[in-house]
Amino acid sequence: SYGGTYPNWERVIPANADLLFTAESERLADAVQKCLPVARSNANRIHFDMGENEKVSLSSSSYESGDAAAEIGIVVSRAFSPFALNGRFVLDALKMLGSDGVDVYSAGPLRPVVFRPAGVDNEAAAVVMPMAVAA
Repeated sequence: SYGGTYPNWERVIPANADLLFTAESERLADAVQKCLPVARSNANRIHFDMGENEKVSLSSSSYESGDAAAEIGIVVSRAFSPFALNGRFVLDALKMLGSDGVDVYSAGPLRPVVFRPAGVDNEAAAVVMPMAVAA
């Protein structure tokens, strides 16, 4: 057993987060990977925006590298405002969860984003803090 005082990790996971969408983990990871080379010079910032017809658009841009974009099919649970996340952290979350699908939750564009295995009722979760959208 490890001694010491640990932070209250349950406070980090938002209790009032809504399910935004469900995606295939591999497709989401591929879309993030496509945007990362451009995002590297901009703190790995990747923008997530609700596309049309059950899709999410991912994009990144930088003065040095130009623009990158990807779009994947999702199952939308509710409309959501654009948000930005560090793409490396998203890949880490997907790898840690190790599931075929992922449910993405948030309570708003500047609130933490929670990733959970899709359709699985367990306590596994990865929390990624948002980045400013306008950058």
